[in-house]
Amino acid sequence: MNSFFLYLESIYHIISDGLLNLNNELFIDQFEKTFASTQLNISQDKLKQLSNRENPLYHLINIDKQIQGKSKLINDLIQLTANKIQFNVDEILRDTFERPTRTTCIYAILFEDCFKSSRLRQIIIDQLLALWNTWEEKGFRASQILGWKKFSNEERQIVYRIWNYIGETAKKQYQIDALIDRQRREMDEKIQIKERITKCLDTYCQNAFDKQLYLELLSEMETKLQSDIVRSITIPNQIKLFLPLVDRLTSLEKLNAWETFLAQTQKRSQNNSPTTTDIHPSDIIDGESLLSDNSMYIVVVYKFIDFIKYLFCLK
Repeated sequence: MNSFFLYLESIYHIISDGLLNLNNELFIDQFEKTFASTQLNISQDKLKQLSNRENPLYHLINIDKQIQGKSKLINDLIQLTANKIQFNVDEILRDTFERPTRTTCIYAILFEDCFKSSRLRQIIIDQLLALWNTWEEKGFRASQILGWKKFSNEERQIVYRIWNYIGETAKKQYQIDALIDRQRREMDEKIQIKERITKCLDTYCQNAFDKQLYLELLSEMETKLQSDIVRSITIPNQIKLFLPLVDRLTSLEKLNAWETFLAQTQKRSQNNSPTTTDIHPSDIIDGESLLSDNSMYIVVVYKFIDFIKYLFCLK
């Protein structure tokens, strides 16, 4: 293995020491053919590993940086090698959005000067633009939004640099984060609906005969909120009909929390408050459903009166 690396190193030393300033088109053409037949018979994986010494690009990029891109031969060899690389859409999506890093081959091709005239750079730009247009038309997948929420600041900066470059190239009217944020808000709203209804069922509807139906609908929503396209995830009609009741029960939950706080505070105060004869909400709503509109407001009013009385007693 060491002898193989020495062989590779010797080839690039020869190029670096004696061939950089050659302009003879016939010689360059013949050299490129020989280079392609002897150096480019390697796997796609190795061609994409720019830190791998078996990859010709590892050596060529280093030489190009040392001479500040002034050799036609080196530039031609870089383009020749880059044209051997092929990316599928999944690889491009992974390296530019789902698991972004600055060390990928795609990142280098987009931002290293030696690839600025590469046909591969334009191919990648075209594929990234196609992804952007798909996101505009159909939206992101839930898994992509969930992944975005977990990104570090460094990962987000990489995504911003890549995709805002694509946006500028395509003359988009907004940056990628605006597109992501719209989808994130839409997904958050759907998650909140699911969570509110789940909490309501667990708290108030343990014995409801149709509870299982709602649980199954919520389970389907949960599955879709892990992987489906966010825009395609709809709220089932049964859930929509249930939402007004959830809102009313949520108000009741806040009222119960208020009542608990008031009772605990009164117990701690140990103050002697004047004896009064109070009207209790239970006397008013006797025989009426607690969840009816009238009874709900009556409970709120009388609990508020209790709270005001207590505040005056503290003074």
